[in-house]
Amino acid sequence: MPLLLALLVACSGAKPADDTAAPADDSAATADDTADTVDTRDTEVERWAIEWDEDCNPMAMADDCLTPYPSVWWTSDDPDSPTGLRLNLQNDDFNTPDGPLPVDLALFNEADGVSPVHPVLINLGVDVDPAWLSGWGDQAETVAPGAAIALLDAATGAPIPLLSEMDASNRDLPEYDGRRALILRPLAPMPYGGRVIAVLTQDITDVDGQAFESPPVFQALRDDILTDDPAVEALRPRYEQLFETLGDAGWAREDLLLAWEIPVVSETWARGPLLSMRAQAAPVAPEIAYTIDSVETDPNADVAWIVRGTFQPMSFLAEDNTLALDEAWAAIPQSDAPSYPFTMIIPPVARERGGLPLVLIGHGMFGTGDSMLTNGSGRDLLQPFANQLGVVMVATDWIGFSGGDLDLIVREILPDLSRVRVITDRLAQGQINAMSLVERVAAGLGDDPAIGRTQPDPLVDPEQVFYYGISLGGIEGSTQVAISPSISRAVLAVPGAGWTNMIQRSTQLRPLEAIIDALYPDPLSQSLFLAAIQGFFDRADPAVFAPLVVDDPDWPDAPDKVVVIQEAIGDCQVPNLATDTLSRAMGVHHLGEPTDPVYGLDQVDGPDLGPALTQVRVPELLDAYFPPDQNTMPETDNGVHNAAVLQPATYAQIEHLFTEGELIHPCEGACDPE
Repeated sequence: MPLLLALLVACSGAKPADDTAAPADDSAATADDTADTVDTRDTEVERWAIEWDEDCNPMAMADDCLTPYPSVWWTSDDPDSPTGLRLNLQNDDFNTPDGPLPVDLALFNEADGVSPVHPVLINLGVDVDPAWLSGWGDQAETVAPGAAIALLDAATGAPIPLLSEMDASNRDLPEYDGRRALILRPLAPMPYGGRVIAVLTQDITDVDGQAFESPPVFQALRDDILTDDPAVEALRPRYEQLFETLGDAGWAREDLLLAWEIPVVSETWARGPLLSMRAQAAPVAPEIAYTIDSVETDPNADVAWIVRGTFQPMSFLAEDNTLALDEAWAAIPQSDAPSYPFTMIIPPVARERGGLPLVLIGHGMFGTGDSMLTNGSGRDLLQPFANQLGVVMVATDWIGFSGGDLDLIVREILPDLSRVRVITDRLAQGQINAMSLVERVAAGLGDDPAIGRTQPDPLVDPEQVFYYGISLGGIEGSTQVAISPSISRAVLAVPGAGWTNMIQRSTQLRPLEAIIDALYPDPLSQSLFLAAIQGFFDRADPAVFAPLVVDDPDWPDAPDKVVVIQEAIGDCQVPNLATDTLSRAMGVHHLGEPTDPVYGLDQVDGPDLGPALTQVRVPELLDAYFPPDQNTMPETDNGVHNAAVLQPATYAQIEHLFTEGELIHPCEGACDPE
């Protein structure tokens, strides 16, 4: 028996515990969890008069009260939700040195669990020795039986690969010492509607080599010591089951520092809004209204026409710019449907023949569809590429993170974090916009007489619809390809999944970093908010939708999809941990020899039909700067993000896919010039 327990049990005259029931907790899983597990030990046995703050998480190891989070402790029963639970957070549950939180935590309580890629936070009061942490590329050690820090499927005991790190934000502010979480980032989606067990073993030590002490409630449960507190005893039956699951998986009960359960959302919550939007918008998309505002003829040798206009897809955004949802989280169409811009590039070959492939192009962060096709790299690279391949290219804006959204975020959202859904819900609407544009162009928009094309054959072959997206276009494009009724071939260049894992690591979001730090300097508050908002990002996040690339039961008539992910190692704009999360979510394999093997992915040589991952290293840029393996903004952008997608090998891979319909490994050996 640990010394602390021995002393506490020996104490006499301790204040009896309150008889009030605990908040919805680990015992609230199902009635079956406790059916046959009543403790039959002698009721006269001396019980530990345990003392803990029943307004706080019983597994708390510091004074913030809320962590470890997420936890089933912060849920309530709801028989009407798919999981039987709802989140149950209040601002009083979280102690912060800066006064009230800048957001009402009740904002998140509609959900029936947390995102399948929700970071797991626990404040230990001090830093964990880095020797016990597992960074990018160390995922094999996190799934080994008995790993010091682990996540396991509570139903099967299967481990989930993760990255563990100490929050590195605002380290220059000593007044927030003791306010930085140990963060566990699942690098594969946790099971929908299930439970995940988070585990810390007694192996871990702090930076001074000192062991951690388990919280008293967990000590009582782990060491099988009865208490006089009904709330603690209500946890015991469920914890006995958890200890059995952990033991079978290789984590001995006596070795545990802490373990707790995480409730994961249902597919209905995560996928329901966008899939309901698709179900309503796709059938009418070929007939939506559009206008052609301008036609530029023969702007250069690679382009016959640049067509600009607007289109009017079905809209699900209410007046406040958030999705209108019913009680079942299905989207409600709105009568006021805005118009959105589009730009289309038609190559010279269209004067001679029709039936050209259509390629939807996805732009980068805070860009626009028009600039992607007509400015800079669009003019110098995409237009010649369209001419070379004889394809029509079309683009619109990824609203939420497009050109006009940066000002909106700074002006409206950062001062009032409860408005974060303006970003996340516009990203979901942007998916419907892109899908609708493709369906409208494939149905004949390009044959409008206003364009001036006189060749009689239809411009576009609706059976040849492809996708090419870079950066944000790779991220949002992953979801677009997954839900598209028509896209059959896709290149996702430098993409990622799990927005909450990208925000602090991307130089593209540097304009927001200084504002966030100035307004909300407490690192633990930042970590909590950035983790919690992933549930709203789920509405369009490829971590949620990427599996549908391979299997989409709600749209069985969609074509088979040949998809490749092109990853830039050492990317300062889209971190590799996010690309690897996307790869696992989609179920890809390495195509050819990888430069940096991703744990859990097998390898094929090709040609192949995917989905597949191709990795690219640009040594001269990585030698100059490699981004830190921590949740802080890279000091500079090493240029890898752009350079990798401009390699001749990556272009050769795209060309082969779009012309031959299969994936090849474009390099001799690994795509690393050295």
